[in-house]
Amino acid sequence: MGVELLEKHGYSSNNHKARKVNAKMIQFADIVLTMEQSHQQVLVKDYPQASGKVMLLGKWLDDLEISDPYQKSFEAFSQVFSQIEDSCVAWVKILSNE
Repeated sequence: MGVELLEKHGYSSNNHKARKVNAKMIQFADIVLTMEQSHQQVLVKDYPQASGKVMLLGKWLDDLEISDPYQKSFEAFSQVFSQIEDSCVAWVKILSNE
């Protein structure tokens, strides 16, 4: 369902590959965005040196937590897609000083 939604909205998933976070990724990242506060807490616990750069993807949407739609309906995937897209737009505005 996720790939279908991406393509429907003009995004490609061709180069996407899920990977586990590791110390090297954290070290070289300027910012690390998580979907839920529990993910943020785990990363900060495992990588305390990254505490200042681990934030919620939904931070600029009133600290929105975005739930994983795994094994849920197409409607749930659509809602999560919208939340992710809206959150990314908000980050772009903040990072580009708009």
